[in-house]
Amino acid sequence: MTRIHGILVSYRRPGALARSLDAIEGSSVQPDELLVVDHEATDATTAVVEAAARRAPWIRHLPVERNLGPAGGRALGMEHVVPSAADEDWITLFDDDDPLPHPQLLGLLSERASELAGRSGRIGGVGLRGSTFDRRRGYPVPVELQHDRDAPVDYLHGGFFPCYRVGAVRAVGPFRSSLFFGWADLEYGLRLRRAGYELWMAVDLWRRDASSMGHPSERVRPALGLEPADARRYYRMRNWFRLLPEYAGWPTTARVFALAGLAKPIMNLPVQPLLAWRHLRLNVRAGWDAARGVEGPDGPNRWTGVPSGVEEEG
Repeated sequence: MTRIHGILVSYRRPGALARSLDAIEGSSVQPDELLVVDHEATDATTAVVEAAARRAPWIRHLPVERNLGPAGGRALGMEHVVPSAADEDWITLFDDDDPLPHPQLLGLLSERASELAGRSGRIGGVGLRGSTFDRRRGYPVPVELQHDRDAPVDYLHGGFFPCYRVGAVRAVGPFRSSLFFGWADLEYGLRLRRAGYELWMAVDLWRRDASSMGHPSERVRPALGLEPADARRYYRMRNWFRLLPEYAGWPTTARVFALAGLAKPIMNLPVQPLLAWRHLRLNVRAGWDAARGVEGPDGPNRWTGVPSGVEEEG
């Protein structure tokens, strides 16, 4: 019998964690087990998980002393789940700040996953949202929503309940924990695709729930404006520059670094000089650290002008 193994990564947000657990408990189809990876566990988060586990014994608590980031938390969860799971089982990823939008969603996703697995033995994952990857330009491209039902994708977005088949996870390994924060779901999807596995976005389910999840649309191409120059951006840029040589090649990497890393902040210098200068320094440092193989939470410092930590998983 196919089982659902849930992994929920949380970090110092007991209120959000409680809401997410309540939504999972109230689901019409519940996981057979749910492992809560609790980064820097506090008395408050421990109390939330223990209270939920008393109501639902299939909930397990895995406290972690330090923040491993979303990538490390999911990798740790997979390492705990996979050894005792069957190849035909599914691993569903949850976040503490992205509760299920309605009780039927997990059941609908599970049905879709089983249906797709019945059609092909190379199904690696199914999710509510996904994208393809343009290797020439080096960035993700949204799925065209005119697909009636299911669309093939290169990766499944975190935060939108991606479901991975255990046999595929066993074959390619867990998430790459060294990525810490940013683009770990992209790397995992591309690794699965390189190994010959299929990934599918349930377009009809996404269309139904997009507005209620607060994500009504997807950005087609990188924006010209500047985001905050914070630790989150540093990690995303560093991981982007690390992954591009592996999955898109060095010519694409050089082009992306020149355009997104250098040209974009330089173009914004006349209108946002301070922010643009911080972006330029951050991007150069992210590229340098990527080339040096800097991993995990290391990297942000006063030279980049960014805070040293990531306060939320997201």
